[in-house]
Amino acid sequence: MTYNQLQNCPLVRPMASDRRRHPREGHFLEGGGVPVNAERWRQAKRIYGSVLEREPEQREAFLEEACAGDETLRKEVASLLAKEGRVQGLFNSPALELAAKALARDEAQMPANDLTGQTLSHYRILEKIGEGGMGVVYRAEDTRLKRSVALKLLPPQRVSDPARKRRFIKEARAASALTHPNIVTIYDIDQAGGMDFIAMEYVAGKTLDRQIPRKGMALDKVLGWGIQIAEALYAAHAAGIIHRDLKPSNIIESNNGQVKILDFGLAKLAERETAGGTTAEADRTSALPATDEGMILGTVTYMSPEQAQGKKVDARSDIFSFGAVLYEMISGGRAFEAESVAETMAAIIRDEPKPLGQVRNDVPDELARIIHRCLRKEPDRRFQSILDVSVELQEVQEALRSHPEAGQPRVRNLRWIVPVVVIAVALIIGWWLRRPAHELPAVLTAVPLTTYPGAENSPAFSPDGHQLAFFSNREKEDNWDIYVKTVGSGEALRLTSDPGVETNPAWSPDGSQILFLRSNPNATGVSAYTIPPLGGVERKVYETKFSTKNQLSGRRVTWTPDSKGIVISEREADADPNALFLVLLGTGERRRLTAPPSGFYGDADPAFSPDGSLFSFLRMRDLDAMDLYLIHVTPEYEPVGEPEILTDRVPVKWRNILGHAWGIGGKEIVLSIESGSTLARLWRVPVDDPGSSTRLDAAGFGATFPTFSEASHRLAFCVALWESSAWILNDPGDGKTGPTARKLISSTRREEQCQVSPDGEKIAFRSQRSGVANVWVCKKDGSGLSMVTNFDGTWCGSPAWSPDGRTLLFDSREKGQSEVYAIASEGGPLQQLTNHPAADVLPKFSRDGRWIYFTSNRTARWQVWKMPSSGGEPVQVTRNGGWYQQESVDGTTLFFAKDRATVGIYRMQIDGGEEVMFLPDARIERFAPTARGYYFWKGRELVFLDSYTQARRVVTVIEKDPAWFLSAFPDGQRLVYSQVDRRSSDLYLIENFR
Repeated sequence: MTYNQLQNCPLVRPMASDRRRHPREGHFLEGGGVPVNAERWRQAKRIYGSVLEREPEQREAFLEEACAGDETLRKEVASLLAKEGRVQGLFNSPALELAAKALARDEAQMPANDLTGQTLSHYRILEKIGEGGMGVVYRAEDTRLKRSVALKLLPPQRVSDPARKRRFIKEARAASALTHPNIVTIYDIDQAGGMDFIAMEYVAGKTLDRQIPRKGMALDKVLGWGIQIAEALYAAHAAGIIHRDLKPSNIIESNNGQVKILDFGLAKLAERETAGGTTAEADRTSALPATDEGMILGTVTYMSPEQAQGKKVDARSDIFSFGAVLYEMISGGRAFEAESVAETMAAIIRDEPKPLGQVRNDVPDELARIIHRCLRKEPDRRFQSILDVSVELQEVQEALRSHPEAGQPRVRNLRWIVPVVVIAVALIIGWWLRRPAHELPAVLTAVPLTTYPGAENSPAFSPDGHQLAFFSNREKEDNWDIYVKTVGSGEALRLTSDPGVETNPAWSPDGSQILFLRSNPNATGVSAYTIPPLGGVERKVYETKFSTKNQLSGRRVTWTPDSKGIVISEREADADPNALFLVLLGTGERRRLTAPPSGFYGDADPAFSPDGSLFSFLRMRDLDAMDLYLIHVTPEYEPVGEPEILTDRVPVKWRNILGHAWGIGGKEIVLSIESGSTLARLWRVPVDDPGSSTRLDAAGFGATFPTFSEASHRLAFCVALWESSAWILNDPGDGKTGPTARKLISSTRREEQCQVSPDGEKIAFRSQRSGVANVWVCKKDGSGLSMVTNFDGTWCGSPAWSPDGRTLLFDSREKGQSEVYAIASEGGPLQQLTNHPAADVLPKFSRDGRWIYFTSNRTARWQVWKMPSSGGEPVQVTRNGGWYQQESVDGTTLFFAKDRATVGIYRMQIDGGEEVMFLPDARIERFAPTARGYYFWKGRELVFLDSYTQARRVVTVIEKDPAWFLSAFPDGQRLVYSQVDRRSSDLYLIENFR
């Protein structure tokens, strides 16, 4: 059985009975499974009203007489009467009235013919596989493309109204653009033989409603399914599409274990006529289309309160339905279930579901909290984005994997414990109620501070805590400038307008100046400037000899507590790691404060404690492996003793720190930590006891660059999100046919670092679609996705094929430092190829397969290395810097960059020789050699350099920025690249941070 129970009557269904007993759902009103038609509904309504008109002592006799021996009808009306106060008025609601009228129309117009064996357009119908209120579903063969499809024939009454049909087609077409692995794809919307139909992806498998045991599903499966469903919903919501009818029968598990959501965009077709005629157009100003008032869409058991009341809905309605589905997956029963439709609707609107902890004793508290928050009655109190739900479910999944005992059944308390607990609780409550009001802990809430176009980053509070400086590219999203915003005001003041890039604002402790850094493409160093907070004359106060490494984490400059000096991250020599230096502005005196060990990437993110006695900074062992250090300083800012690690006891592994700020009274530090490949979170780290650090959940996901004001007790930070997709481009290069591009791989996360296999049949790439980064492989057309590695948060990436296509290389921090690994392209055990305290990254096979190249900072500077693929010691290839090497197609030339931060591609002969500049305006990570020439990105322009004529031509210009890696097929005219679909960052604020 494949598609089963695809659409049901949106208002009436079995309540008390187990619906999984019914192979095909029809129209039901009460638990006995008696079919309901519109006349029967009106009969129940008429009897219910007549009974209420009689005195209580007369009602029972009248009910017996009115039902005339129909026991099912009598029970239905009696159940409504028993709960009269709660269901009063539901029979008179416009939504329910409309549903009954629509049901009568549907029953009169449902098609009866079985079309098996017939052909519609180019679809040969093979068998009927489902039937419901939204139409009949057949398995069919697409005779043109020779593939199986699911063909849904729409009831004529659904598309008889031209306006409704136009709205439906518009939404269905929008849904057909969704290319997500967890969404059933819509292929076609057509009409043939007088019938309207939809052709969609055929999935062999079982729907969720046929798989939920009476005692609920295993937690690992609930989380695995839930994350996939949430990812699919997020992709749809991001495209402006609400499902409106999410339920277990619309969720299917394919035979290969992948979860997919059915019928995106089809619930729009269920909209009915309003009392005044046809439905009104959805609010065109809304980011997500809203349901017309007076309509109820969706199966009643899973609809949101706003749906049940016929109100307008947005994406948060899907979040409620998702919570109802999760509740049922865990408990085995529905969150809202009663003896009738009306009673169920009343429960959805007024009642709370039974706490999951009382239903099942192995449910983690955090998981129960997530689900019950999804089921909040008020949309504003639910999660506001399904992305937040997805990431929180991933956090629970990680916790259960790390501590499986958290998902084990809890031992019930012994009887003798109960009175003790009761007494203890009473004492605690009494003490709590007698506490002074000012001691009650504040509920921390993060609210948006900026929602400008472009991105905002690195906020810095003024000394009084009422203003924030930050840098942004908001004007045209093409240049970074410094801005100042007053908390509570709408607009921000732009302080700089130089064509250079201005970043890292820092407010002087005396409030008179804002310090910032400016870099220009042609400058060798970085300049530090000051400017008054209200604008005015800029003053250059310092210039570094060498450019600051672009990949340093955190901020790069700060003030001394007396506002007389600055601390900046820079290098004394080009090959040195970055260190922190004190510069006194009055005298120009400069002295070193830190000295990172050889092989480290460098020191950055300097900050002083509020009393100036401690100095904190970030020390990077690797690009994404680092710790926060503390060192005591004298009043003259001389370091005392050796720096001490603060974060080695913070309960997060694979730490990538994205900014920090000193907290209340210098007793804690607020730290942004990105663990492996998961989104960054804020942590409160006590300086004296970092092992007792706690996560600041109020800040949410993607929180970076915190800044704190003790004067106003405000915490501000940046929330950054990144999505990317993979595209395939065909460039005939014949001067006649232009290039064509189409999206190949997409999700709501990052799909990047694509590499085409040597035979051109497969593509390896790095994906975060599972919530964490792993290496994946798909077919050349984007189908057949499979996860090759199986990390649970460890950084991994940079996949590269062996010449025979049987092995994949990649880099990972599985053991702390970055090393090179190998794995069979079909998956299997890992083989570690390097083992060194330095970082070994970006592996590549030589064209003949004899060597494995990689980039390493073993000499304290990035260089290209190689080692025999059969085993042996690595040898250094470059001498003056090397980063991300690639061989030419004929295997005679090696291309590389000098450093990760620099633009320009060099080349040298494979057997050695001079390093020569080849492309001064290209980056090696966005470069692909072919037999006929070289492709590279120059901004958003894809450029081709002919290797014979040396002529350049712009192949195409894309609308968004390209991401890392550009890979060519063996034919040299097709390429795969990644595009950044969404890269946004806004500032958020938490008030009363104590």
